[in-house]
Amino acid sequence: MDAKGSIVFAAIGIVAVAVGIFGFGLLLRNGSTADATGVHLRRIEDGQRDLAARIESISQGIDRSTKTVERVAQRVNEVERTIGDAQSRIESGAVRLGENQQRIATGERILQEVRQRGQSENKKP
Repeated sequence: MDAKGSIVFAAIGIVAVAVGIFGFGLLLRNGSTADATGVHLRRIEDGQRDLAARIESISQGIDRSTKTVERVAQRVNEVERTIGDAQSRIESGAVRLGENQQRIATGERILQEVRQRGQSENKKP
């Protein structure tokens, strides 16, 4: 090996060592950056899981509320039907009351006429 070859070999060795050291430093720095990014991504994933659980809880609450509203609506419909039935009975009762009042008035007139005839027959000798 001549001097020129030795210099080239030494230069290549120095460059290789420099690249190795510099490259190793980059790997270490990128590794720590990658670790920090991984930690950040895990936090994001945890946050997404928490949000998904909250959304599921809210969704279940909405489902329960919807079912409660449906039950209340059914009860309201039942109450409305009951009120309608009661109103119908009241109207029917009012009609019967009016008819019965007419019958009572007719009966009272007949009774009065019978009493008047009885008094006039008792007066005749």
